[in-house]
Amino acid sequence: MSDIWTKLVIVASLVVFGFGTGWLVQGWRLGKVVAVEQGNNKALTLTNDTLTAANKRCEINVQDVRAAVKGVVDESAKLTARAAAAMTKAEGRAKSHMSKADEILNRPPVAQPDWCSVILQEQSAYVAERRGLRMELNLKTIP
Repeated sequence: MSDIWTKLVIVASLVVFGFGTGWLVQGWRLGKVVAVEQGNNKALTLTNDTLTAANKRCEINVQDVRAAVKGVVDESAKLTARAAAAMTKAEGRAKSHMSKADEILNRPPVAQPDWCSVILQEQSAYVAERRGLRMELNLKTIP
């Protein structure tokens, strides 16, 4: 009977030794996998941190671009309004000049003895008008 117990103890010892050895090898293998995964985790963490920082910079750049575009759009609207006002003013001046041109072209002919006096009157009116316009322009430019 002791022979059976001895064999049983040997078999049990071999099973325990085999199980322990398998456990140890599995631990080493899993330790290596854990080390590789920790390395991957560090690399992914660095990549994630880099991408997060780049994303924050991108958000700031997008906000800056939006602000700049808004400024350009606002300035464009102001310039458009100023251009429309200038066009309205220019249209008024153009109509005034056209009416003066029509008036000059449609005047009745002047008799020959009165030519000089009519020319002097027209010249005087023109000079007075130009001086008034020049004075108006000078007053607008003086602070």
